[in-house]
Order: sequence, then structure tokens, then C-alpha cells
Amino acid sequence: MRRFLLASLLTALLAPACGGDDAGGEAVPTGPAREAAVYAAIVLHVAETIELEEGRNPESRTVYVEPSDPDRSIPLEVQAGVVQWVEGQVTVDFIDQRRAAVLVDDPGQPVREGTALLALGTVPDGHLRVDVDVRRYFKEGEEERVRYALRRVGREWRVNQS
Repeated sequence: MRRFLLASLLTALLAPACGGDDAGGEAVPTGPAREAAVYAAIVLHVAETIELEEGRNPESRTVYVEPSDPDRSIPLEVQAGVVQWVEGQVTVDFIDQRRAAVLVDDPGQPVREGTALLALGTVPDGHLRVDVDVRRYFKEGEEERVRYALRRVGREWRVNQS
């Protein structure tokens, strides 16, 4: 009995560290799929804060995304994964140039109405919890820097706080 308890305890402690499956029998996303799931959670969280004109469909919200480091790109496989995760809830558009997301002819070049512009930091290693640095652009000279703390729940990632 003692050997069984010890084996059970070791399995419970080591499985998460070794990539064990705690998603109720479903495969837990890894690699680019994991990164996409983390970014999708942030995109959905921010989309909830986008103000819309009365009567506009919440699905009409758009979140523009660029990498926080201009020397880094977000891989196409990750981009496609994010789009898949948020499908039917919000439009996500990965941009190469900020002008696609802002009103370049308006003073201060504000972000387009009904949208948000995020510069996403890298997704660090972490099986159950990660922190991701994000910059949200509102207009020239006005950005918000946030470190999102996320936790994995089954196959999905959820924002704990911002």
C-alpha cells in the first residue's frame, strides 16, 4: 500500500513537469499551437474591452497584432492558430505596418474605432502558468504596458489578471 501511494504521488508531481496530460484526455497544445492558444487568450481578453457603437455586433471587433520586438516576427503557424482559436468571436489581423491599424490622417494617429492594436511579447516556457508582456497602442504617445498572467485550464489558456 505504501509503495502504491508513493508511486501515485510521484506520478502526480512529475506528470506536469514532464508534459503530462491534465486536459481531461485531450492533447495539450505544445510548440506553435501552445503559443497560439496563449496569444488567443490575450486577444479575446482585450477584445472584451473594445468599445462599440450601440447596435454593432460584438463579432465586428478587430484586434490588430504586431510583435513587440521589430526584429522578430510571429510565425505564420502561430498566426493561423490564433485566428482559428478566436474564430466567430473577434477578427484578428496580424500586421506588418502600424498604418494598417491607425487613422494616419487624424491628429495623433489614433487606433481605428472598434479596434485594438497590440504588440505581443514572446511566450515563455511554462506548463501551467506564463506571463506575457503586451503593449496596447491607443494613439501616438499613448500606450499601455501590461504583463498578462495566464494559466492553463485544460487545453485553453486564460488571463488571470492584467
